[in-house]
Amino acid sequence: FNNRNEYVDEKRPSKDWINKESRLNLPNCAWEDMRSWCAREKNCSSCIRHGADGSWAICSQRVLDILSRHYGGRDAGWRWYPRKTSTAHNHQWWPPQAICDEERLSFRDLPLGTMKVMELLSNR
Repeated sequence: FNNRNEYVDEKRPSKDWINKESRLNLPNCAWEDMRSWCAREKNCSSCIRHGADGSWAICSQRVLDILSRHYGGRDAGWRWYPRKTSTAHNHQWWPPQAICDEERLSFRDLPLGTMKVMELLSNR
């Protein structure tokens, strides 16, 4: 991120995320603050119950851990939204635009589900 609020190319979030972020009120917070954001903004009973430091479903938590440890996570342009359902979350993922370009992912393909992200990462 440079001083004009533009992203460095290889760390730029996907165009799809940028286009949807404000229109859909997608979270723009650190990943470790996501439970608090969801509880506050979406009045999510699951996030309230698990608390700010609660882990996510096993596969989603695994993706978060892998992205954070090996791929730079949010700082590298990855974006994630735990879309609230009636009892849990449907996790949605947006790779950085550079990966979208490499993998030929367009707005029609995004967001990716958790298992699709795991497949994408295993092939990289």
